[in-house]
Amino acid sequence: MKSLILLKWELASLFRLKVILPLTAFMFFTSQLGAGIGGSTSVGNNQELLSMFLARFLGWMGSDSVSGLYLALAFFSAILVSTCLASELESGILKFYVSLPTSRLKIFAIKFLAEFIMVFSIGLSAIYYLMFMKAPGDFLGLLAVSPFYVLQPCISLALATLFTFAVSMYFSVNSRRAWHASLYSLITLYSFYSVRQIAPGAQWFLPPYTFALGMSEMTSVLYTTLFSVLLICLSCYIFVRKLEVS
Repeated sequence: MKSLILLKWELASLFRLKVILPLTAFMFFTSQLGAGIGGSTSVGNNQELLSMFLARFLGWMGSDSVSGLYLALAFFSAILVSTCLASELESGILKFYVSLPTSRLKIFAIKFLAEFIMVFSIGLSAIYYLMFMKAPGDFLGLLAVSPFYVLQPCISLALATLFTFAVSMYFSVNSRRAWHASLYSLITLYSFYSVRQIAPGAQWFLPPYTFALGMSEMTSVLYTTLFSVLLICLSCYIFVRKLEVS
C-alpha cells in the first residue's frame, strides 16, 4: 500500500512538469514519421478476410511508427530520467526517500515505473490515434477480429521505451550533473538512429528498427531486450549503493 501511495505521488509530481505538453505534441508528431505504409483502409462490407487484412495493416503501421516515435522517446527519456534521478541525486532530494520506511530498491522501482508509465501511455495514445484515424469506423471491431495485430504496437513501444530508459538511467546514476546525464543519453540514443546514414545495412540490427520489425526478427528483439534489462539492473545496483553512501 505504501508503495502504491509513493507511485501515485511520483506520477502526480511528473504530470505537474511543464514538459508534459511538448512531450505529448512531439509524440503525436513523430509517430507520423515512421508510419510509411500507405494504401486503402476501407473494410468494405465487413468481410472477415478484409477485416483481417486491415487489422494486419494497422498493426504493421503502428509498429513501424515506433521508429519515428523513437526520436521523442530518446529525447524525453533523457530529460525526464535525468531530472528525476540525476538532479535529485545531485541536489540531495532523495534523502527524503531514504528517511521513509521504504527500501532503496523500491525507491528505484517506483521512480522507474512512474516515468515509464507516463511516457509509455502518451506514446501509446499517439500510436493508437494514428491507427484509429486510418479506420475510425472499424477500429473497435478490428480489435475483436484480430487482437494480436491491433495490440502488436504495444509490444514494440514497450521494448523501445525500455531501451531508451535503460540507457538514460545508466548515465543518470553515473553522472555528477543532470545535464551531463541528458547529454550523454541523447548522444548515445541518437547515434543508433543515425546509423542508417552511416551504414544503412546495419540499421536493421540496431534500435529503433529492431522494434519495428516485431516478431519477424526475434533474435534482434531478444538481444536488445536482454541488454536493456541488464543495463537497468546495473543502474539499480549503482543507485542503491549511492543511496547507502549518502
